[in-house]
Amino acid sequence: MAAVGDTAQCGCRVRKITRSSPRIRPFDFPDLWRWRYLIYLFVKRDFAVYFQQTVLGPLWYLLQPLASTTVLSIIFGRIARLPTDSIPPFLFYMLGGVVWSYFADCFTRTSHALSASAREFGNAAFPRLTVPVAAVLSALIQFGVQFALFLLIYLWYMRGDVHVSVNLLLLLPAMAQLALVGMGGGMLVAALTSKYRDLSHLVGFCIQLLYFCTPLVYPLSMVQEPWRRLYGYNPLTSVVEIFRRAFFSAASLTADEYYIGWIVTAAIFAGGLVVFNIVEKKCIDTV
Repeated sequence: MAAVGDTAQCGCRVRKITRSSPRIRPFDFPDLWRWRYLIYLFVKRDFAVYFQQTVLGPLWYLLQPLASTTVLSIIFGRIARLPTDSIPPFLFYMLGGVVWSYFADCFTRTSHALSASAREFGNAAFPRLTVPVAAVLSALIQFGVQFALFLLIYLWYMRGDVHVSVNLLLLLPAMAQLALVGMGGGMLVAALTSKYRDLSHLVGFCIQLLYFCTPLVYPLSMVQEPWRRLYGYNPLTSVVEIFRRAFFSAASLTADEYYIGWIVTAAIFAGGLVVFNIVEKKCIDTV
């Protein structure tokens, strides 16, 4: 591996990297570790771009969940009076919002992977998968800050009623599932919209529809058959329920729904990876 030149971009320095051998295998996942410095540069670039010309900077990570949770608590908690399965409404909506925000951020950043890095693709030879991986890691920073904020509010609100559950061990697989769904779906969209730009409008509508088809502002226990069966095919359903079970022991997720969620997650990630690999070879001509 040889580094050739440096270019300033988005407030951070991005190194143009080429390899002594041009052969880059698309599914060589261990190769990503050898390109970890490039992934770090992409993460640093994304962080700089996100807060470029902002007044509050990283404080938006904290203000966003607080503002959205307050609005949801008023609309769905006070006005619509939807049940929360004995979970304090503010914590109920905030936890769902933090989980959804991580998925949406992974999906959005990854779906722009080809268009945002078109110049790098044309100037350097490197594994294209580094860009979606960097997008997921960038989203993980925001998730970490917002999740820490939720933990602080949770500990203050629950006080002596805090309980440690073995379900906490399921949080790491749940976070991995969120990342895989967001990354897989984002790669699929990035590949399709690189050629058919008008699909981006349909994608925005589908994301909004998915938000309301995920038990974020209402508990899964409200969903009755035959709709309950369809909810099981939404991988985000099992993730949200796992987070609620870990902190409140209040979830109606079944084992079948959990395994189905993982099967769908694997299918989405594998499909997105294959399509992304096919399209990225010609993306320079279309993005």
